Amino acid sequence: MSRKRKAAPSVAGPVDYERACKELTKVLARLTKGGNGEPSKQVYFDEVWLADRWNVSEKLIQKMRYDATGPQVTRFGTAVRYRLRDIVAFEKSSREMPAISEEIIA
Repeated sequence: MSRKRKAAPSVAGPVDYERACKELTKVLARLTKGGNGEPSKQVYFDEVWLADRWNVSEKLIQKMRYDATGPQVTRFGTAVRYRLRDIVAFEKSSREMPAISEEIIA
């Protein structure tokens, strides 16, 4: 006798991908923390995941790597990977400051 699988619950409404990425980053950070507060092991992601996280093309991620304008790259043989810690550090250092409107200044 085989059991029927339950259908995955559908998501109601639009998905906030930026919020989902932030939550994923928090969960991954908690999972990789050791008892002393340091990461117990490193978490690496590929270009496809990073492009999806930033909602850009893989070509842009590759160009950033070639131009050395993106997060630090780690290579395992020919495989290119990005460490979660480096991605988060790059995102924090690259945040644009919001434009100051004249109403706030006046």
